[in-house]
Amino acid sequence: MAQFNGSVLTELGLALLTKAQTGATRIQFTRIGIGDGYSAEDQSKLTELVHEVLSLDILELKVIGEGQSQVTATISNKDLTDGVYVREIGLFATDPDEGEILYAVANAGSLADFLPPSDGINVVEEIFHFITVIGTVENVTAVIDEKALVTVDSFNEHVNDASIHVTSEEMDLVNRRITRIEAYLDLDSRGVSGAQARFVDTYDGEDDPVLKLDETKTYATAAITASDTTIVVPVASTQGFAVGQEVTICDDQQFEERFIWAVGVNTLSFGIMLNSYKKGAYIARSTLERDTTARKMRIGGWGTSTVTISEL
Repeated sequence: MAQFNGSVLTELGLALLTKAQTGATRIQFTRIGIGDGYSAEDQSKLTELVHEVLSLDILELKVIGEGQSQVTATISNKDLTDGVYVREIGLFATDPDEGEILYAVANAGSLADFLPPSDGINVVEEIFHFITVIGTVENVTAVIDEKALVTVDSFNEHVNDASIHVTSEEMDLVNRRITRIEAYLDLDSRGVSGAQARFVDTYDGEDDPVLKLDETKTYATAAITASDTTIVVPVASTQGFAVGQEVTICDDQQFEERFIWAVGVNTLSFGIMLNSYKKGAYIARSTLERDTTARKMRIGGWGTSTVTISEL
């Protein structure tokens, strides 16, 4: 990489800067020129490069503070048939009175870098960051080629901009919520009892301010016999149950859904019971269990436990 001593503002560049600082115009950079000429005694008097060999489109413009801007361009030997020495770099701008001018220039002298011609196999590319003075001018722009490459810094800034990108986790949560709402609306439109106020959340195991999993459940304290008339079932607790609610009755062999006709003291009444159930059968608003680790809903199990107490 060539070693440049720093850029020098030309007299034409200084004149444009003065106009821009008074608000009479703006500074618009147009391109970067590459030359192989040696430095003049006073670079500030240059109106063009000593010997320009390449013209580069501007890739990026940044105002970096302290009255300076950074103009970025890239150079490649892809289309070069002859090698060139990257010795002088010129930053060009548009002056409303003069047209295109050489705004600033830098020269590496004997420390120039040689860019070899393309051999069709190996491609050499370099990125230049040209830093120059803009003073207190706020209206600084650049003509940027729409086909220009994106710098690594610009790409990373774009990728990491949380204001314009949504992470996969955030999108997953949005999709789950949409699915939840769609299911709720479907149940509501079909007149499913209880769906108007509460909905069994089968998607992520998290409580929702509108859609909430009703985990009310109890169990039968005696075996249930099938009946085609009203049946009173003794239960361990009636807390959370109400007349008109639909519940699931199940054991390890069968299940059915029934509406509660009456709530008594540790009893629930139903209009009919198609099946017989074992003592300990679940009676629940939902037989689902939430797996908060996997963020899924699972079918709850039914079973009995035997506890043996031995005298020591």
